[in-house]
Amino acid sequence: MKTFFRRGLLITFVATLFSGCAYFAENPPLQPEAQGKLVNDDVPAPMEFALNRSTSWRHNRSAYRKLHLVYERHEYLGQDQVAEFVEEVFPKAGWEVAFKYGLETQKYVLYKDDEECRVEVAEDFGDRFTTIVIDVEPRVTPRGKTVARRAD
Repeated sequence: MKTFFRRGLLITFVATLFSGCAYFAENPPLQPEAQGKLVNDDVPAPMEFALNRSTSWRHNRSAYRKLHLVYERHEYLGQDQVAEFVEEVFPKAGWEVAFKYGLETQKYVLYKDDEECRVEVAEDFGDRFTTIVIDVEPRVTPRGKTVARRAD
């Protein structure tokens, strides 16, 4: 009886040990897209994210520019991985992270010279895709007026 009990215990232990094992690998950092493929070279986007041309727009004047860029990746990426990209790559392009906020959606406000950049990182668990929305506009227009902030 003791031998039967010991064997059963050993088999249960081994089955538990091998059936519940999971290996979690650290996600590699996202790499920036090549500069030739970007809308503007100083506004980085991660590789494998596609620009949604139907919702994105850009307005360039000689004195300032306004951009609304929507990048999508039809694969789920954790918000932290994409947020790391914003925090590491945007400063390399000359942007200074002023602050970040948000729970459901990570949002950033960055500054560079006389421009403001707002970045929003969202993930959709149902459709399994990740979206980055980037808005760039001048802090002050050429006529000296402060740009109206949009309500979030």
